[in-house]
Amino acid sequence: MKQILSLLTAVAMATMIGSVALAQAGGGTSQVNGVVVNGSTTTVFQAANNSDLPMDSLIRWSSFAHEYPKVASQLDNRPMLIKDAGFLRQHPELEKLLANHPDMLAQMKRDPGNFFANLPLSEEP
Repeated sequence: MKQILSLLTAVAMATMIGSVALAQAGGGTSQVNGVVVNGSTTTVFQAANNSDLPMDSLIRWSSFAHEYPKVASQLDNRPMLIKDAGFLRQHPELEKLLANHPDMLAQMKRDPGNFFANLPLSEEP
């Protein structure tokens, strides 16, 4: 009985790992860094995929944040300020950036975590 149970467990694990590998093969170029099976739970560790990120807006924001670190820091600490018309009026350089790129403002409101990471903008000793 123990042999049958062991055999079934081994087959089940092999099937799960195989199905994960097949799913990954059809999913594009993401790199699988590891697979962990714990009971009926399979966890797949794979490299991040940035294909759905608005890279042009992120690059534009990064440039702005390096040029205006105080404004970027305020938004990092309180992302909801991006929705505050008064805050935007107080920072005409930010208001101009967002007026020139309205899609960027919509992206910031929808996914602020992509832009505001609450990370230091420069390395200080």
